[in-house]
Amino acid sequence: MKKFFIMISFILVVVVLGGCTVYNNEIYNRTVVVDIDMSNFGEPLVPIAEMASQSVIGVSNYKGTNRQGIGTGVIYKVDVSLKLGGIIIPYREDINEETIDYYIYYAVTNRHVIEDSDNIKAFLGDENIEVPARMLGAANLVDIAIIQFTHDVLYLPLEFGDSNLVKKGNFAIAIGNPSGYSFYGSTTFGIISHPQRYIPEDTNDDGIDDEKAEYIQHNVAINPGNSGGPLINMSGEIIGINTMKFVKEDIDNMGFSIPSNIVTYLIPFLEKGLPVPKLNLDVSLTR
Repeated sequence: MKKFFIMISFILVVVVLGGCTVYNNEIYNRTVVVDIDMSNFGEPLVPIAEMASQSVIGVSNYKGTNRQGIGTGVIYKVDVSLKLGGIIIPYREDINEETIDYYIYYAVTNRHVIEDSDNIKAFLGDENIEVPARMLGAANLVDIAIIQFTHDVLYLPLEFGDSNLVKKGNFAIAIGNPSGYSFYGSTTFGIISHPQRYIPEDTNDDGIDDEKAEYIQHNVAINPGNSGGPLINMSGEIIGINTMKFVKEDIDNMGFSIPSNIVTYLIPFLEKGLPVPKLNLDVSLTR
């Protein structure tokens, strides 16, 4: 009888240990080993940043002759005015340059960048000049505005991507003018922290949060002056417009961008100066 109990105990120990071994093997078998060559990790960022930078401008807010604030904008469309009259919409590479009089630029920025301004100017850092601009329209419930300016030098526009495709962990780039034009075109890099955050906002200044605006949360470094600048994916497309960050002593790297799909929904209304209908944040705009 004693031998029987010893045998049963031995079998139970084998079964228990054997079960643990099988469980551990299942975990180990699911481990994915990825060989990453870090020597050229940043190389794909260089052409993206160089290509996108030419589309990013400064946006100056003037009160009288005094510049009271600056932000960032991004060119998303270019029309062409011809010397013999007429406008080509939009710019095409096959247009004979000798027939072009000037270019008509459309840029998106934040509403708060140009609020309470007497006049607006677009700062072109590559030429170190400011040119007159005008606001076409601004949204009340979303911090977005569209400005227009003309110039005789070509700056190619940046295309919008689909913000519905943004996922947590995706790489992203921000380009802007943190702390003024001395740091014009600064480029920073990070990841998407969360593709869809809703943050309550007081849209009518009555002290009560009455709207929940949608944002992309990311850890790409942005600072005052970056407002209105693009958040760009690894395909060189605009996936968001940077608008704010959380600032506290115990919080860092929490930036927020307005999703590109919301921006592209607003643009047809804002370009024509029309009232913007209340956003219907259904699956066509979100997920």
